[in-house]
Amino acid sequence: MTLSRFLKIALLTAATFCYTSANEDSIKSAIAMVDFIIDHGSEVTVKNNLVNFKYDGVSMGLKYHTRTDRVQMVTQVAASVSDLEDGQLVRMLEANYHTMNDVRYAVDEGKVYAAFLYPLSDLDVEYFHDVLKQVVSAKKTFGTKYSAGSWVFSGHIEAEYSEPEIEDNDADKIIEDSEVNVQDYEDSEVYNFVQPVDEAEDFKD
Repeated sequence: MTLSRFLKIALLTAATFCYTSANEDSIKSAIAMVDFIIDHGSEVTVKNNLVNFKYDGVSMGLKYHTRTDRVQMVTQVAASVSDLEDGQLVRMLEANYHTMNDVRYAVDEGKVYAAFLYPLSDLDVEYFHDVLKQVVSAKKTFGTKYSAGSWVFSGHIEAEYSEPEIEDNDADKIIEDSEVNVQDYEDSEVYNFVQPVDEAEDFKD
């Protein structure tokens, strides 16, 4: 193990164990995940629970949290929603249903991403490797096939729409719970992170 690799793993391990309520499976998954990135990625930087790196030429940002048992990985596929052509937003939503496998196109603060969210403790190395390839495919086929891989869910499921029945007191409780959850999420440091953005021409891949 090189000194650089040792320092990165040591930093990751120290940051992970700072969360006293973290479960053992989440910690093991986080270490294995970052270890894989160091082995197979490039331009890897590790800062606490945030990892920036390139895989197959695509810049990605990854953030995990062992206490909430979640991992989020994104790559930016378009600089701005305003840059999208007519119909592309609808095409993204259709792709999320049919061709995106475990990755989804998403919009945050006006930017367009390919994003992956998953329970950290359930993420093994083999599946993580597959997800990395899905994110790369979602980036490189944006604007053409809009695909995260070869798998396609064809057809559709009929589901009749009906308005949800919510009493006034239930609605107030939902709003209160939502506010608490959002605050907890912001405080958990799994909120709002910046990842490197490829050059503008890469958005057209």
